[in-house]
Amino acid sequence: MKSIKTPTRLSCEVTTVQGLCLASVLSLLAGTVARGERPSAPGAKPEFEYDGDFLSNLSGGLQQGNAYNGYLKVGETLAFGNWEDPGDENNPRREFAIHASMIYPHGGGLSQHYVGDLNGVSNYDANTGLRLFSFWAEKNFFTSRLSLRVGIWALDKGSGFWQSDGAGHFLNSGFGTFPVVSNGLVAAVYPVSAPCIRLEWRPVESQPLTLRTAVFSGDVGTPADNRHITQWNLRASDGVSIFAEAEYKAKSADGSPMGTYKAGGFYDSKWFDDLSGGQPHHGNCGFYAIADQNVRSIIRSAPQELAVFAKFAIAPARSQ
Repeated sequence: MKSIKTPTRLSCEVTTVQGLCLASVLSLLAGTVARGERPSAPGAKPEFEYDGDFLSNLSGGLQQGNAYNGYLKVGETLAFGNWEDPGDENNPRREFAIHASMIYPHGGGLSQHYVGDLNGVSNYDANTGLRLFSFWAEKNFFTSRLSLRVGIWALDKGSGFWQSDGAGHFLNSGFGTFPVVSNGLVAAVYPVSAPCIRLEWRPVESQPLTLRTAVFSGDVGTPADNRHITQWNLRASDGVSIFAEAEYKAKSADGSPMGTYKAGGFYDSKWFDDLSGGQPHHGNCGFYAIADQNVRSIIRSAPQELAVFAKFAIAPARSQ
């Protein structure tokens, strides 16, 4: 969506205050690393991922043709402090962690050159180029019931937001990020990331309820404009993007998963063109819901692996 920009810029004093606030938060994150009751050596977790799609448009669309989309991701996570549960070696959370990753999407775009669809046939389709994708620090509190993350981040797979286990098996990008977000906002979704503060909270440790919210800088730029994710503008005219979500993971009496249910919303505070023909308006918002259901929890004779999912989103027509 095309947004309206004004030449307003933040003053040097405001930028300095933002820098001091960020430094204070990072100090808070790091300040308790060495105060654990059972200190442990830092844990390093390298990350390497490569995926590729060879796609062909056999009929219809703009023209027939083939395309290849590749996705390379490399990263590293350093974790410090105590395990959430020292007896569980598979639990990835520690008291404090630092993470960085880069991505290299490459190849041609089947949607752009051959199909001409809105959402994108491949969820790896992006402008070719090496990008800094994430660089953040995270601090866990109250035996990891509350976590605070600060840095460069994106609402990508693994972020928790609007992720569906069932939809994740499908190729089209509409099964990932909702089109009302990817087409209605200039948001921090693949392949673009942005400065962010994220909070995630489990109110009751024994209950499978998780609440999460994230605040991003507003206009992060398009993939073509911000090719390497090195433009971190914090202009007042760009506003902020706010996302919030509640997640509930239901389990049966024997502990087996029954389903995952999510509800959330988003708001972007900058000015937008009115696509219905009216005057420019301030702010854009939307709501969504997701359900992943294990069929066997309802029909006992169903295979254990059989599951269904549903996704729903709504946003004002003037913004889509």
